Amino acid sequence: IFCLHSTIISLHGTSTKMEALLRSENRIVESKPDSTVHIIESKPEPEFRPIKAEDTWQLRHDNLWPTKPFDYIKDPNDHKGLHFGAFVDDQLVSIMSVYINKDEAEGRLRYFVTKPEWRGHGIGSALVKHTLQQAKNAGAKSIWGEARNHRASVKHFYDKFGNIIPGEQFNQSEVSFIRLS
Repeated sequence: IFCLHSTIISLHGTSTKMEALLRSENRIVESKPDSTVHIIESKPEPEFRPIKAEDTWQLRHDNLWPTKPFDYIKDPNDHKGLHFGAFVDDQLVSIMSVYINKDEAEGRLRYFVTKPEWRGHGIGSALVKHTLQQAKNAGAKSIWGEARNHRASVKHFYDKFGNIIPGEQFNQSEVSFIRLS
């Protein structure tokens, strides 16, 4: 369960009814002896599914290259890639693709996007882990990719996955990237 925020309220004698109402709305409720109730807004865990390349295009365009023509985000190798989506309540909220070079037994991570309103809730991290496992299952012995280098948190984000090492920086279409391996 991904916790979005917590609210503390005092119920003064109506806690049982209020708790039942909040629980019916899929909220996590924790009663305290002093008549306060902690309400934690929650969302279900994401469901990971393989998706078609075409299913990634809108998120790619909206979040990676919004000023470019829509066809710019269509990769000529999309038909060779494995594409994964994280869904919450059947809504696609995060995507990632991996392209496997079977001759070299390596996978290249591409096009990782989480919708802005879903960032910071662990969904992207869970999708990266899922995609890394799927790449391994498809025969990749090593993984590499690139990440946009415009946020200080990029290195911190990828540090969580252990064996991903930041490398050289480069620019593409006026955007700074860092190579990961």
